[in-house]
Amino acid sequence: MNKKKKILILGGTTISKQIVYAAREIGLDVYVTDYYEDSPCKAISDKNFIISCTDVDAVCDLIKKENIDGVIMGYADVLMSAYVKICEKAKLPCYANLQAIETTSNKSTFKNLCKKFNIPVVPEYSINDVNENRVKYPIIIKPVDNSGARGIYICNNKEDFNKFYNEALKYSPSKQIIIEQFLTGKEATIFYYLYDGEIYLLGVSDRHMLKYDEKLLQLPIGYTFPSINQNSFLKEENENIKMMFKSLKMKEGMVFMQSFNDNGNYIIYEMGYRLTGSIEHHLFEKAYNFNHLKAILNYAVGNKVDVSALETININNPIMANVTLLLNKGEIHHYEGITEAMNIPGVLHIHKSYKEGDIIDESIMGKLSQVGIRVLLYAESHNKLIEMMDTVKNTIKVISTDNKNMIIDNYRYKDICGI
Repeated sequence: MNKKKKILILGGTTISKQIVYAAREIGLDVYVTDYYEDSPCKAISDKNFIISCTDVDAVCDLIKKENIDGVIMGYADVLMSAYVKICEKAKLPCYANLQAIETTSNKSTFKNLCKKFNIPVVPEYSINDVNENRVKYPIIIKPVDNSGARGIYICNNKEDFNKFYNEALKYSPSKQIIIEQFLTGKEATIFYYLYDGEIYLLGVSDRHMLKYDEKLLQLPIGYTFPSINQNSFLKEENENIKMMFKSLKMKEGMVFMQSFNDNGNYIIYEMGYRLTGSIEHHLFEKAYNFNHLKAILNYAVGNKVDVSALETININNPIMANVTLLLNKGEIHHYEGITEAMNIPGVLHIHKSYKEGDIIDESIMGKLSQVGIRVLLYAESHNKLIEMMDTVKNTIKVISTDNKNMIIDNYRYKDICGI
């Protein structure tokens, strides 16, 4: 009998439960470390430790002591550099390299790289432009080195800028912000998988946004595949993006890119060289019989990765969606309709971000942490897909301690996601 390999997850957040589930499915023992005693993943791990993920020496000592076969970093950009350093010191497989991480995780350097490869980016301003009134409001300010919509503020005038500038700086480890024209309209997310130097486009989804509070950023309420302007992306942007990846010696791993979809002109504004919290691996496994999370796990422990399914995929074929339900403030008492939603034909997976007793407060509003539930599903037609999205939204409820449904549901996917 072969001995089971061990994977160490850096960070045990709720979303990283997805890594635990996938690791178990491919037969790995799951170890988890971070500096919290009660991280959600620790409760379902085979073994866990209270060691900070950024303490490279301590984590490497743990790897040696426990005979761990591989390391994986989940969904937090802040851990990327430590992940690479740990893998290098422990001599374990690592899908990324420091140059690529440092370049793409910094919004400013990433934009400059995009420009080098003729990839459209959001117009930018300097502080002098603001001070000398050479900007067209509204503008948006954000840290160059943070994610999850943290530290991002919309400024409608100079007074707003003066008010929010120092707030945005608080969220930047390097104390740098970027100032951009505030664009609105359709958005899209692009997904790639890289293996042994080959770059595979997994799909382009329209990212549907909801502006439910004028004081807060709009947030995603769903993703639908394929993007309505996908062919334009394939014609104009795809090859330039691949060339950019190659310039950074990116040969392995998962990449997602967020963009504005301006009538087929994809304007890139952010990139993640990591797993995406919108957990599309469930969709791609259904569509292509390829699960990029399982592939990354196999790569991490030195197992063979089979990408043959990606050689012949047609990204125009799968009709699928990620229903993203946002929560209002309150304390969660219980969930309703989860089992009923899972029994809807075409529903693949439901992920709950919070447990009963968790409190959604002001600090979460306007950030991606406001996402309470994700539902992954597929259908035979676009119209049927949109119908299913509304059915799912109307089936699931998150009931607060004062007996109110905390899900923001004052919209119809039929109105927002229609072609």
